[in-house]
Amino acid sequence: FCFVLPEGTNSFMIALGEAVRTTASHMAQEKVVLDMRLTDVFDAEALARTLDQIGDIYDGVAIVALDHPRVREAINGLAERGVAVVTLVSDVPGSKRTHYIGIDNAAAGRTAGTLMGRYLCGRRGKVGLVAGSLSLRDHIERQFGFEQVIMHEYPNLTLLPVREGRDDWQRVEAVARQLLADHPDLIGIY
Repeated sequence: FCFVLPEGTNSFMIALGEAVRTTASHMAQEKVVLDMRLTDVFDAEALARTLDQIGDIYDGVAIVALDHPRVREAINGLAERGVAVVTLVSDVPGSKRTHYIGIDNAAAGRTAGTLMGRYLCGRRGKVGLVAGSLSLRDHIERQFGFEQVIMHEYPNLTLLPVREGRDDWQRVEAVARQLLADHPDLIGIY
């Protein structure tokens, strides 16, 4: 089984990679091989190339995937060769993937919106949004859920346009600093 995970500094993805490595050493005793490949999941062509290079030696592939036509084509190619594909965290529902494993991201965004609105206790002001990518379905779904709640239940809050941090803590820090510099009246960041 091969896991295709994002390269970078995202602590959740690093922990997931560590769990795969730990599980791989345990599963080796059972004659199960777990491999892992890191790639730039924000780059559709790079991700698709990684998937295209996966050989038929694998029975299955788990992928944190970008919902993009080229990636969908690569997933479909794996499925047509008899390799089961599951998407992790971010789904590609139009593909021939076998299953999606992850949370309801729109609900997670709605929960965040509700918490933001409640904790701001009726204050009036601006709220900034930082997404890893506007190309990853899970990020878009969380943004959608967040915006849904804020716009309908907290009209006292003004949402600023979403900015991208590519799941890199240094980029996110720079984006947050810029939001604070550009909007001294900012009262929240999601």
